[in-house]
Amino acid sequence: MAGSVDPSPPGGRAEPRRSDERCDVAVLGTGLPACVLAAILAARGADVVLVGTDDEPEPSARGAVTVPYLSLLLRQLAVRYRVPGLTGVAGFAALREHAGPSAGVARSLGFVYHRAGRGPSPREVDQLATPNAAPAEAILHRPETDAYLLRLALASGAGLRRHPSVAEVATGPGGVELTTSDGATLRCRYVVDAVGRDSPLARAFGLREGAPAPRHASRAIHGQLVGVRPFDEVVPGAEFKPPVPWHAGPLHHVCAEGVLTVTPFGNHRKARNPLTGVELTLDAGAPPSGAGPEEEFRAVVERYPGIAAHLRGARRAGPLTATPGPQGYRSARMLGDRWCLLGDSAGHVDPFLAQPLVVALEVVGALAWRLLAALRDDDFSPGRFAAVGEVGQALLDSNEALVAQVAAARGEYLLWKAVLRVWETGLLYGTFQMLTALGELRRTGSDEALRNREERSFAGYPFPGHRGYRLLQDRTSAVLDAVAAGTADGARAGLGLLDDLAATGIAPPPFGLTDPAERFYYPRPPVIAKVVRWTYRGAPPGVGPLVRAGLRNLVLQRLTR
Repeated sequence: MAGSVDPSPPGGRAEPRRSDERCDVAVLGTGLPACVLAAILAARGADVVLVGTDDEPEPSARGAVTVPYLSLLLRQLAVRYRVPGLTGVAGFAALREHAGPSAGVARSLGFVYHRAGRGPSPREVDQLATPNAAPAEAILHRPETDAYLLRLALASGAGLRRHPSVAEVATGPGGVELTTSDGATLRCRYVVDAVGRDSPLARAFGLREGAPAPRHASRAIHGQLVGVRPFDEVVPGAEFKPPVPWHAGPLHHVCAEGVLTVTPFGNHRKARNPLTGVELTLDAGAPPSGAGPEEEFRAVVERYPGIAAHLRGARRAGPLTATPGPQGYRSARMLGDRWCLLGDSAGHVDPFLAQPLVVALEVVGALAWRLLAALRDDDFSPGRFAAVGEVGQALLDSNEALVAQVAAARGEYLLWKAVLRVWETGLLYGTFQMLTALGELRRTGSDEALRNREERSFAGYPFPGHRGYRLLQDRTSAVLDAVAAGTADGARAGLGLLDDLAATGIAPPPFGLTDPAERFYYPRPPVIAKVVRWTYRGAPPGVGPLVRAGLRNLVLQRLTR
């Protein structure tokens, strides 16, 4: 179902600037979320113009992991809105066929815990690997992926204009008027801002003023290296060997100071991209006096022998750069009269496990059908879009909770492991929900299950609609607060959280998610068979049918991708 689009360079499809132009929807920005939304709206008959500006950052060369949930979002958007070209970036095989050869493969997510001055312990490693029944995921090379999606949006009927910046925004009963710094005027019935941190709408309406502060402030140093050895060669002993090679996906080195994510693009037989992305996320605060990004990066790496060994001999493919300050921010509102903030324009959180892209695409799904209906009815009353804002803010809240919990748990391995397992279980059920909704959509043509997800209680959490999981999240935050206050021991608290997870009854016992000694999650067929038996004999009410439907649709997804 992947489809194809015109492979010509996207810049050649832009039309010359017009001094006065009208359209249905103006989408500010040309990155991944902007182009996905524009492709959907244009394919459904809306008159859409993408507006590229100098305020928008270049497509990130760091790449982004396509966790299974992200590729599922792209597949459901493709089916829901009948834009088959979206599946061209949903998974490794499709992306390499349709978008280009630079993607890496992501068959696993690896986590290795480190202590200063000591090598890693084989008892303090974890890996989440996708089952063979699932299509291989991709590590997106963003310049290539974003260029493909821009071509898709243009091929779907969207226009493209480029201006230095959007200088003024005026809204009223008749629509929105955008004035650019080079004197052009664009009038539209609705505007979506997906520019990012330098959002023109956030600037025009003062939306960053009075916005809630992030629950955890972090900063990042990132860049690209050449010649990074597979971690499997750094720790070749059998006691470190996971079911899937460490190099078969991104690897997160976790320590008390932060998380270093190593993202290989050249980790498969047909690789043509020798680069490896590195991103060191640290708690916010000034770097050591006089230390630039490269000096600070090197100093942190050298304190951990296992990380230093992994990067030894690698060469920089360009300078390491640092975020100018805390990388997280929020907007006071993401919706207003005939406008919406999308993706990083609404807010940004530490990009752990590719969650910012997940948030953006969830909002695209909630916004697109409402916006198409508003265009049809010529009714853009804010109440029609209220649920979009609620879902978007809830997703940002949930992502902030994940980042804050990861940061609070890094000082003790068992506590970190428990936080990872709590989130892994929630993501597992969120994936089952999405698989089930996608299966219903394919079977019946109805997106009712997808619309219901937008209205569920606890929307935005990995397992929306489940009260027990939501309470477990509250319990996790409370335990971490107690550890931070010194009133609880980190290791004992981690074991207690695993017991709390087991008490919810939702963690399938054959997966070993509540076992502190289990290091690797890799559901082979015999294990899946045991899980299916558990769904009939031991699963809580409502959970068994969801797991069975999710597993069934996982197989169907592989057959119909």
